[in-house]
Amino acid sequence: MYHPGMLSFRRKIIGWAAKKVYVTDQFLLPLALSNLQLRGSKLGVVTFGAEESIASPDFSERIAEVLKDRIWVREQKPLIGLCASAVADKCHHFFMMEALLDALNAESLQVVMVVVCNTRGVKSRQFRQLFSRLGEREDVILFPDGGAVYEDHLKGKIDFIYRSLSDQSVPYTLYNAAASRIPVLTHDVGLTATIVRSCGIGIVWEDLPTKSRFNLESALGDCEESRFEEFLSARTWQRGAAALVEGLKHE
Repeated sequence: MYHPGMLSFRRKIIGWAAKKVYVTDQFLLPLALSNLQLRGSKLGVVTFGAEESIASPDFSERIAEVLKDRIWVREQKPLIGLCASAVADKCHHFFMMEALLDALNAESLQVVMVVVCNTRGVKSRQFRQLFSRLGEREDVILFPDGGAVYEDHLKGKIDFIYRSLSDQSVPYTLYNAAASRIPVLTHDVGLTATIVRSCGIGIVWEDLPTKSRFNLESALGDCEESRFEEFLSARTWQRGAAALVEGLKHE
């Protein structure tokens, strides 16, 4: 059960007792200062980096084959989005996907979403009904058993990554998408939107003036190579490790 008063008290205790508090992205610093009531000297940033151990390409090759059979035979190839995600209430993209696709494909098939998610054993009735509807759509290619997807294997085969989390966590997808130079399409909620908009590594759906393939494709094309490089250069495993080592020196 959610108790705002108890949560606020717990945050104050953490802020008072902790010698050092690390957040996982610089955009979380103001939030930590406010919620934990910390002195700035107590705060640090520990970043991650793009995945270095590349997964097997087998599943990505399977996706490419399905796209070739079902999509590339069309006279006008639609834009291809990838949503590879676990099931969780914070996964805002699942709750918005149908409306997004309805808007983009109102007149003809313009955008297809590849959804990779292990839906077997999902207990939530809401999610079961959602995946049932998605599985019946022409503009969704659903892989209900999930699979290991590495974005770099799909470079040139997909046009964007679709990911939106409603909380303040940093989806690891952002690192791998940036490393693969694939823009992210997200919604205007949570930290994902702040990072994508501020760093220029993708598009916030609600920022598009008109919800059409033309505007989406144009906006995706405006994501510059240099913005991906800037995002990654500020977020590396080495920087994260260095921040932790620096913190330990003052123990």
